[in-house]
Amino acid sequence: MDDHTDDIVGRLAAPFPPETISWRVGATTKDKSRGLALAYIDARDVQDRLDQVCGIYWQVRHHHCGTDRLACDIGIKVGDEWLWRGDGAGSTDVEAEKGAFSDSFKRAAVRWGVGRYLYDLDSPWVELEAKGNTHVIKAGESTKLTRMLEGRLKIDTKAPAEPADEAIVSEAQDAARKGSFALRAFWDGLTAGHKRQLKEFLDTTLKPMAARADNLNDTESGGTPSPEPPRALPAKLLTPQASEGAPINMRDFVDYLGT
Repeated sequence: MDDHTDDIVGRLAAPFPPETISWRVGATTKDKSRGLALAYIDARDVQDRLDQVCGIYWQVRHHHCGTDRLACDIGIKVGDEWLWRGDGAGSTDVEAEKGAFSDSFKRAAVRWGVGRYLYDLDSPWVELEAKGNTHVIKAGESTKLTRMLEGRLKIDTKAPAEPADEAIVSEAQDAARKGSFALRAFWDGLTAGHKRQLKEFLDTTLKPMAARADNLNDTESGGTPSPEPPRALPAKLLTPQASEGAPINMRDFVDYLGT
């Protein structure tokens, strides 16, 4: 990249004011009393950042990839040339089509550096409270999270005794069964801590699963599948009811990573 492009990317990647960062609940303890706090920004914050840095010289285009995936490309005019970077997302649990447009837009913006630093933040464990049929972060904890972003407070980033990480593994396997595109999108959305925890699982199981899904799609479309078989995790890491693709026992898995 030239100096002008570097300057644009640098300004796009600048941290957001702590008060604009939102938090959602990730994995939780079994009793739902505590959960991982995952930082994110709203699509409107991304739009504002692009407006501030690029003025009117940016644009967006969306296109479908398969039946349930939407890709987004963000173009920025640098000099006389339009440069494009993109990514994609699947449908979400709430307002699926709207969520896919928003998520793919934010993922594409990350390719330009917008909010990328949020993926490297530690995800602390915070107190939760019931709200309807779900659980949300307590108001007092949200204040602590904002202060943590401001650098004035360090709060607990260690997992409680029984974190429900099996849910994350199950989501990872679901993404891998859809193919490499879905797996990459899921992986990009994980926190740095979860990426470290699942790194070996990614190499030994998730990538082969995604490759097998890609091969199946290629076969259905007339392509030639790869003969390489997927590698399996050691049997001791699978639950007693394990079958192919079943969630692993995370406590044993973490012990396995340390060996």
